[in-house]
Amino acid sequence: MKFKANSILENIVASVIILVLFIIASNSLNQVFKASIESRDLKFDNQVKEMEYLLINGKKEAPQLIEFNNKTAQFTEKQNDLTVEIKKNSLTKKTICCLEKE
Repeated sequence: MKFKANSILENIVASVIILVLFIIASNSLNQVFKASIESRDLKFDNQVKEMEYLLINGKKEAPQLIEFNNKTAQFTEKQNDLTVEIKKNSLTKKTICCLEKE
């Protein structure tokens, strides 16, 4: 079976074009999903900052707990200092210590 050289070349070029389009499409979907996840984190971070403001300015009293999409933030007060413990998943845990109340 004999093939003409130009038909093989056309097949290779078409395959490369399809591969490039597939890569572009998968990268676009990846960016959409990443933005969606970051948006959910932003909502949680805004709730934490709002609670910090309310606690520091005496609008609410500690202890407080925020739960949002399997993320938790626990606010405790000791000797007029506010401690915030944030747990975003089972692996990530961050403690912010000693925010002074006014």
